[in-house]
Amino acid sequence: MRPFIRWPALLVLSLGAACAPHHAGDPNEPPRPRVSHRSDLITLDEMERKHWTSVYDMVSELHANWLNTRGPDSILGDPGQVQVQLDDVRLGDASTLRSLPVVNIAYVQYFDPISASARWGLGYNHGAILVSTRAR
Repeated sequence: MRPFIRWPALLVLSLGAACAPHHAGDPNEPPRPRVSHRSDLITLDEMERKHWTSVYDMVSELHANWLNTRGPDSILGDPGQVQVQLDDVRLGDASTLRSLPVVNIAYVQYFDPISASARWGLGYNHGAILVSTRAR
């Protein structure tokens, strides 16, 4: 019966060690920025890691695949573009991101064609990039 009595004590000790806080590095060191693990989102923490001159530069470095078109929209060969929304107002194609500074942006999110069409209606055959600004 003794081995059975030790088992709960070992379980409590192992759980206590697993739940103990982990001390990593210098306590005076600032915390590391959290990075989004979502492939459709650029967070404020990611934006603050580097200085970009425009939202286009940031998106092309962090998620260049968002700017890629998938082929013509019709048999006429119209190239089509990813559309840009600024706080749910349509700005135009991806080139409009070049004129947007990274200042006062809360997050940038990519919507695939189906999700973009469901949210904003027709005309998003290549998806959309939503740029959301911070409240002032």
